[in-house]
Amino acid sequence: KSKTVPSAVRQHVDEAEFIKSQDYQRAKREFGLLRSAFSLTETLLFLHFEVLPFFWNYASALLVSLDSPYFPNSEIPRSLVFMFIINLYNTLIGIPFSLYSNFVLEERFGFNKLTARIFIMDLLKGQMLTVLLGTPVLSAIIYCINWGGESFYLYLWLFFDPTDYDHRDHHLSDDIAPLFNKFTPLEEGELRSKIYALAEKLNFPLTKLFVVDGSTRSSHSNAYFFGFFKNKRIVLFDTLLEQCDHEGVVAVLAHEMGHWKYSHTLKMLLINQVYIFVFLFTFSYALYEHSLYAAFGFDQPAAMIGIMLFSYIYSPMDHAFHFVMNMLS
Repeated sequence: KSKTVPSAVRQHVDEAEFIKSQDYQRAKREFGLLRSAFSLTETLLFLHFEVLPFFWNYASALLVSLDSPYFPNSEIPRSLVFMFIINLYNTLIGIPFSLYSNFVLEERFGFNKLTARIFIMDLLKGQMLTVLLGTPVLSAIIYCINWGGESFYLYLWLFFDPTDYDHRDHHLSDDIAPLFNKFTPLEEGELRSKIYALAEKLNFPLTKLFVVDGSTRSSHSNAYFFGFFKNKRIVLFDTLLEQCDHEGVVAVLAHEMGHWKYSHTLKMLLINQVYIFVFLFTFSYALYEHSLYAAFGFDQPAAMIGIMLFSYIYSPMDHAFHFVMNMLS
Protein backbone atom coordinates (compact mmCIF):
# COMPACT_ATOMS: atom_id res chain seq x y z
CA LYS A 1 0.00 0.00 0.00
CA SER A 2 1.35 3.39 -1.00
CA LYS A 3 0.60 6.26 1.37
CA THR A 4 1.82 8.81 -1.13
CA VAL A 5 -0.15 10.17 -4.06
CA PRO A 6 1.70 9.42 -7.36
CA SER A 7 3.45 12.53 -8.63
CA ALA A 8 1.64 12.37 -11.99
CA VAL A 9 -1.74 13.07 -10.35
CA ARG A 10 -0.67 14.85 -7.17
CA GLN A 11 -2.06 18.21 -8.29
CA HIS A 12 -5.46 16.63 -9.00
CA VAL A 13 -5.90 14.21 -6.06
CA ASP A 14 -6.11 15.08 -2.38
CA GLU A 15 -3.92 12.83 -0.19
CA ALA A 16 -6.72 12.13 2.29
CA GLU A 17 -9.05 11.11 -0.53
CA PHE A 18 -6.29 8.97 -2.04
CA ILE A 19 -5.84 7.03 1.20
CA LYS A 20 -9.61 6.72 1.65
CA SER A 21 -9.89 5.31 -1.87
CA GLN A 22 -7.24 2.70 -1.12
CA ASP A 23 -8.96 1.72 2.12
CA TYR A 24 -12.29 1.47 0.32
CA GLN A 25 -10.95 -0.74 -2.46
CA ARG A 26 -9.19 -2.97 0.06
CA ALA A 27 -12.40 -3.35 2.08
CA LYS A 28 -14.33 -4.26 -1.08
CA ARG A 29 -11.73 -6.86 -2.08
CA GLU A 30 -11.76 -8.45 1.37
CA PHE A 31 -15.55 -8.59 1.35
CA GLY A 32 -15.49 -10.03 -2.17
CA LEU A 33 -13.06 -12.74 -1.11
CA LEU A 34 -15.26 -13.61 1.86
CA ARG A 35 -18.32 -13.85 -0.34
CA SER A 36 -16.46 -15.97 -2.91
CA ALA A 37 -15.26 -18.33 -0.17
CA PHE A 38 -18.82 -18.66 1.11
CA SER A 39 -20.11 -19.34 -2.41
CA LEU A 40 -17.48 -22.04 -2.99
CA THR A 41 -18.26 -23.71 0.34
CA GLU A 42 -21.98 -23.53 -0.41
CA THR A 43 -21.50 -25.14 -3.83
CA LEU A 44 -19.41 -27.98 -2.41
CA LEU A 45 -22.01 -28.66 0.29
CA PHE A 46 -24.80 -28.58 -2.30
CA LEU A 47 -22.98 -31.17 -4.39
CA HIS A 48 -21.98 -33.38 -1.45
CA PHE A 49 -25.43 -33.51 0.12
CA GLU A 50 -27.24 -33.60 -3.25
CA VAL A 51 -29.34 -30.53 -2.47
CA LEU A 52 -30.20 -29.89 -6.12
CA PRO A 53 -31.80 -33.34 -6.60
CA PHE A 54 -33.76 -32.69 -3.39
CA PHE A 55 -35.09 -29.40 -4.78
CA TRP A 56 -35.89 -31.09 -8.10
CA ASN A 57 -37.90 -33.85 -6.40
CA TYR A 58 -39.56 -31.30 -4.10
CA ALA A 59 -40.69 -29.32 -7.16
CA SER A 60 -42.36 -32.48 -8.48
CA ALA A 61 -44.02 -33.10 -5.10
CA LEU A 62 -45.44 -29.56 -5.09
CA LEU A 63 -46.95 -30.09 -8.52
CA VAL A 64 -48.40 -33.46 -7.45
CA SER A 65 -50.09 -31.67 -4.56
CA LEU A 66 -52.01 -29.59 -7.14
CA ASP A 67 -53.73 -32.86 -8.12
CA SER A 68 -53.22 -32.26 -11.84
CA PRO A 69 -52.54 -35.24 -14.14
CA TYR A 70 -50.33 -33.06 -16.38
CA PHE A 71 -48.01 -31.13 -14.11
CA PRO A 72 -45.89 -33.81 -12.36
CA ASN A 73 -44.61 -35.33 -15.61
CA SER A 74 -44.30 -32.05 -17.51
CA GLU A 75 -40.73 -30.78 -17.65
CA ILE A 76 -41.50 -27.09 -18.09
CA PRO A 77 -43.73 -26.58 -15.00
CA ARG A 78 -41.38 -28.71 -12.91
CA SER A 79 -38.35 -26.74 -14.10
CA LEU A 80 -40.08 -23.41 -13.39
CA VAL A 81 -40.93 -24.44 -9.84
CA PHE A 82 -37.39 -25.76 -9.38
CA MET A 83 -35.87 -22.47 -10.56
CA PHE A 84 -38.29 -20.54 -8.33
CA ILE A 85 -37.04 -22.54 -5.34
CA ILE A 86 -33.41 -21.91 -6.33
CA ASN A 87 -34.07 -18.20 -6.82
CA LEU A 88 -35.86 -17.92 -3.48
CA TYR A 89 -32.99 -19.67 -1.73
CA ASN A 90 -30.35 -17.48 -3.42
CA THR A 91 -32.31 -14.33 -2.57
CA LEU A 92 -32.62 -15.22 1.11
CA ILE A 93 -28.95 -16.21 1.34
CA GLY A 94 -27.89 -13.05 -0.47
CA ILE A 95 -29.82 -10.62 1.75
CA PRO A 96 -27.23 -10.56 4.61
CA PHE A 97 -24.43 -9.88 2.12
CA SER A 98 -26.42 -7.09 0.47
CA LEU A 99 -27.25 -5.56 3.84
CA TYR A 100 -23.61 -5.60 4.90
CA SER A 101 -22.40 -4.26 1.55
CA ASN A 102 -24.80 -1.30 1.58
CA PHE A 103 -25.43 -0.47 5.22
CA VAL A 104 -22.01 -1.31 6.66
CA LEU A 105 -19.26 -1.17 4.04
CA GLU A 106 -20.67 1.58 1.82
CA GLU A 107 -21.95 3.46 4.85
CA ARG A 108 -18.52 3.38 6.49
CA PHE A 109 -17.01 5.27 3.56
CA GLY A 110 -19.93 7.68 3.17
CA PHE A 111 -21.31 6.30 -0.09
CA ASN A 112 -24.56 4.70 1.00
CA LYS A 113 -27.79 6.65 0.48
CA LEU A 114 -30.03 3.60 0.45
CA THR A 115 -32.86 3.44 2.98
CA ALA A 116 -34.46 0.31 4.40
CA ARG A 117 -37.67 1.12 2.50
CA ILE A 118 -35.91 1.43 -0.89
CA PHE A 119 -33.90 -1.74 -0.17
CA ILE A 120 -37.08 -3.73 0.51
CA MET A 121 -38.94 -2.24 -2.46
CA ASP A 122 -36.02 -3.00 -4.81
CA LEU A 123 -35.95 -6.56 -3.51
CA LEU A 124 -39.68 -7.06 -4.06
CA LYS A 125 -39.62 -5.45 -7.53
CA GLY A 126 -36.65 -7.59 -8.50
CA GLN A 127 -38.44 -10.78 -7.48
CA MET A 128 -41.58 -9.72 -9.31
CA LEU A 129 -39.64 -9.08 -12.51
CA THR A 130 -37.75 -12.37 -12.14
CA VAL A 131 -41.05 -14.26 -12.14
CA LEU A 132 -42.74 -12.19 -14.87
CA LEU A 133 -39.78 -12.20 -17.26
CA GLY A 134 -38.07 -15.42 -16.21
CA THR A 135 -41.14 -17.63 -16.66
CA PRO A 136 -41.62 -17.09 -20.42
CA VAL A 137 -37.87 -16.99 -21.14
CA LEU A 138 -37.10 -20.23 -19.28
CA SER A 139 -40.16 -21.90 -20.81
CA ALA A 140 -38.99 -20.90 -24.29
CA ILE A 141 -35.45 -22.18 -23.62
CA ILE A 142 -36.68 -25.56 -22.38
CA TYR A 143 -39.15 -25.89 -25.25
CA CYS A 144 -36.45 -24.97 -27.79
CA ILE A 145 -34.05 -27.59 -26.39
CA ASN A 146 -36.65 -30.36 -26.42
CA TRP A 147 -38.11 -29.37 -29.79
CA GLY A 148 -34.81 -28.74 -31.56
CA GLY A 149 -33.45 -32.27 -31.33
CA GLU A 150 -29.74 -32.67 -32.04
CA SER A 151 -29.59 -29.17 -33.54
CA PHE A 152 -31.20 -27.45 -30.56
CA TYR A 153 -27.99 -25.51 -29.89
CA LEU A 154 -28.37 -23.68 -33.19
CA TYR A 155 -32.00 -22.71 -32.56
CA LEU A 156 -31.23 -21.66 -29.01
CA TRP A 157 -28.29 -19.59 -30.19
CA LEU A 158 -30.59 -17.82 -32.65
CA PHE A 159 -32.91 -17.17 -29.72
CA PHE A 160 -30.12 -14.92 -28.40
CA ASP A 161 -29.89 -13.16 -31.78
CA PRO A 162 -27.79 -10.00 -31.29
CA THR A 163 -29.80 -8.14 -33.95
CA ASP A 164 -32.80 -8.32 -31.59
CA TYR A 165 -30.87 -6.79 -28.68
CA ASP A 166 -31.98 -3.30 -29.66
CA HIS A 167 -35.62 -4.30 -29.20
CA ARG A 168 -34.94 -5.92 -25.83
CA ASP A 169 -32.66 -3.09 -24.78
CA HIS A 170 -35.42 -0.60 -25.56
CA HIS A 171 -37.90 -2.34 -23.27
CA LEU A 172 -35.38 -2.96 -20.49
CA SER A 173 -34.37 0.70 -20.35
CA ASP A 174 -37.69 2.37 -21.14
CA ASP A 175 -40.08 0.04 -19.32
CA ILE A 176 -38.11 -1.64 -16.53
CA ALA A 177 -35.42 0.82 -15.39
CA PRO A 178 -38.04 3.47 -14.44
CA LEU A 179 -39.47 1.00 -11.94
CA PHE A 180 -36.33 1.52 -9.86
CA ASN A 181 -35.18 5.04 -10.72
CA LYS A 182 -36.58 8.32 -11.94
CA PHE A 183 -35.32 9.47 -15.36
CA THR A 184 -35.76 13.09 -16.37
CA PRO A 185 -34.57 14.85 -19.55
CA LEU A 186 -31.49 17.01 -19.04
CA GLU A 187 -32.64 20.62 -19.02
CA GLU A 188 -31.67 23.02 -21.76
CA GLY A 189 -28.44 24.87 -21.09
CA GLU A 190 -24.70 24.98 -21.55
CA LEU A 191 -24.03 21.37 -20.51
CA ARG A 192 -26.66 19.95 -22.83
CA SER A 193 -25.28 21.99 -25.73
CA LYS A 194 -21.72 20.80 -25.04
CA ILE A 195 -22.79 17.16 -24.92
CA TYR A 196 -24.68 17.38 -28.21
CA ALA A 197 -21.73 19.21 -29.76
CA LEU A 198 -19.41 16.37 -28.72
CA ALA A 199 -21.86 13.81 -30.11
CA GLU A 200 -22.06 15.67 -33.40
CA LYS A 201 -18.28 15.90 -33.62
CA LEU A 202 -17.97 12.12 -33.21
CA ASN A 203 -21.04 11.34 -35.36
CA PHE A 204 -22.56 9.73 -32.28
CA PRO A 205 -26.31 9.27 -32.99
CA LEU A 206 -27.56 10.79 -29.73
CA THR A 207 -31.36 10.95 -29.58
CA LYS A 208 -32.13 11.46 -25.89
CA LEU A 209 -30.29 12.73 -22.81
CA PHE A 210 -31.46 11.80 -19.30
CA VAL A 211 -30.54 12.42 -15.67
CA VAL A 212 -31.20 9.55 -13.25
CA ASP A 213 -31.67 9.97 -9.50
CA GLY A 214 -28.75 7.74 -8.52
CA SER A 215 -28.35 9.78 -5.33
CA THR A 216 -31.33 7.94 -3.82
CA ARG A 217 -29.14 4.84 -3.48
CA SER A 218 -25.49 5.91 -3.56
CA SER A 219 -23.21 8.91 -3.81
CA HIS A 220 -21.13 7.11 -6.46
CA SER A 221 -21.28 8.86 -9.82
CA ASN A 222 -21.53 7.37 -13.28
CA ALA A 223 -22.71 7.88 -16.85
CA TYR A 224 -23.58 5.42 -19.59
CA PHE A 225 -25.21 5.13 -22.98
CA PHE A 226 -27.51 2.46 -24.34
CA GLY A 227 -29.33 1.64 -27.55
CA PHE A 228 -28.26 0.17 -30.87
CA PHE A 229 -27.91 1.55 -34.36
CA LYS A 230 -29.20 5.16 -34.72
CA ASN A 231 -30.99 5.32 -31.39
CA LYS A 232 -28.40 6.11 -28.71
CA ARG A 233 -29.44 7.52 -25.36
CA ILE A 234 -27.18 8.86 -22.62
CA VAL A 235 -27.90 8.70 -18.90
CA LEU A 236 -26.09 10.93 -16.40
CA PHE A 237 -26.20 10.25 -12.68
CA ASP A 238 -27.31 13.31 -10.73
CA THR A 239 -24.30 12.70 -8.46
CA LEU A 240 -22.00 13.20 -11.46
CA LEU A 241 -23.55 16.61 -12.09
CA GLU A 242 -23.00 17.50 -8.43
CA GLN A 243 -19.38 16.32 -8.30
CA CYS A 244 -18.06 17.54 -11.67
CA ASP A 245 -18.15 20.77 -13.61
CA HIS A 246 -19.34 20.83 -17.21
CA GLU A 247 -15.89 20.08 -18.61
CA GLY A 248 -15.56 17.08 -16.28
CA VAL A 249 -18.94 15.68 -17.32
CA VAL A 250 -18.08 16.09 -21.01
CA ALA A 251 -14.74 14.34 -20.40
CA VAL A 252 -16.53 11.38 -18.81
CA LEU A 253 -18.90 11.15 -21.79
CA ALA A 254 -15.98 11.43 -24.22
CA HIS A 255 -14.64 8.24 -22.64
CA GLU A 256 -18.01 6.51 -23.02
CA MET A 257 -18.44 7.65 -26.61
CA GLY A 258 -14.91 6.47 -27.31
CA HIS A 259 -16.10 2.91 -26.65
CA TRP A 260 -18.69 3.40 -29.39
CA LYS A 261 -16.28 5.17 -31.76
CA TYR A 262 -13.86 2.23 -31.64
CA SER A 263 -16.69 -0.35 -31.79
CA HIS A 264 -15.81 -1.83 -28.38
CA THR A 265 -19.46 -2.61 -27.61
CA LEU A 266 -20.01 -4.30 -30.97
CA LYS A 267 -16.80 -6.32 -30.63
CA MET A 268 -17.76 -7.47 -27.12
CA LEU A 269 -21.21 -8.40 -28.37
CA LEU A 270 -19.82 -10.51 -31.21
CA ILE A 271 -17.29 -12.19 -28.91
CA ASN A 272 -20.09 -12.95 -26.47
CA GLN A 273 -22.15 -14.51 -29.26
CA VAL A 274 -19.25 -16.78 -30.16
CA TYR A 275 -18.92 -17.73 -26.50
CA ILE A 276 -22.63 -18.56 -26.26
CA PHE A 277 -22.43 -20.70 -29.41
CA VAL A 278 -19.41 -22.64 -28.12
CA PHE A 279 -21.13 -23.21 -24.77
CA LEU A 280 -24.36 -24.45 -26.37
CA PHE A 281 -22.55 -26.59 -28.94
CA THR A 282 -20.45 -28.37 -26.31
CA PHE A 283 -23.49 -28.64 -24.04
CA SER A 284 -25.33 -30.52 -26.82
CA TYR A 285 -22.94 -33.43 -26.28
CA ALA A 286 -23.69 -33.55 -22.56
CA LEU A 287 -27.46 -32.95 -22.54
CA TYR A 288 -28.47 -36.61 -22.71
CA GLU A 289 -25.37 -38.08 -21.08
CA HIS A 290 -26.98 -40.07 -18.26
CA SER A 291 -23.70 -40.51 -16.40
CA LEU A 292 -23.49 -36.72 -15.93
CA TYR A 293 -26.85 -36.61 -14.18
CA ALA A 294 -26.17 -39.75 -12.15
CA ALA A 295 -22.88 -38.30 -10.89
CA PHE A 296 -24.81 -35.40 -9.35
CA GLY A 297 -27.66 -37.50 -7.93
CA PHE A 298 -30.29 -37.15 -10.67
CA ASP A 299 -32.06 -40.16 -12.13
CA GLN A 300 -32.92 -38.73 -15.57
CA PRO A 301 -31.90 -35.95 -17.96
CA ALA A 302 -33.73 -32.61 -18.01
CA ALA A 303 -32.86 -29.47 -19.95
CA MET A 304 -32.63 -27.00 -17.06
CA ILE A 305 -30.77 -29.48 -14.84
CA GLY A 306 -28.38 -30.22 -17.68
CA ILE A 307 -27.58 -26.52 -18.14
CA MET A 308 -26.85 -26.11 -14.43
CA LEU A 309 -24.65 -29.20 -14.19
CA PHE A 310 -22.79 -28.44 -17.39
CA SER A 311 -22.15 -24.91 -16.10
CA TYR A 312 -20.27 -26.42 -13.15
CA ILE A 313 -18.08 -28.43 -15.51
CA TYR A 314 -17.65 -25.52 -17.91
CA SER A 315 -16.70 -23.02 -15.18
CA PRO A 316 -12.90 -23.16 -15.84
CA MET A 317 -13.55 -22.13 -19.45
CA ASP A 318 -15.95 -19.49 -18.20
CA HIS A 319 -13.32 -17.97 -15.90
CA ALA A 320 -10.77 -17.98 -18.72
CA PHE A 321 -13.23 -16.26 -21.03
CA HIS A 322 -14.04 -13.52 -18.51
CA PHE A 323 -10.33 -13.04 -17.85
CA VAL A 324 -9.74 -12.39 -21.55
CA MET A 325 -12.80 -10.12 -21.71
CA ASN A 326 -11.48 -8.08 -18.78
CA MET A 327 -8.16 -7.71 -20.57
CA LEU A 328 -9.91 -6.50 -23.72
CA SER A 329 -12.13 -4.06 -21.85
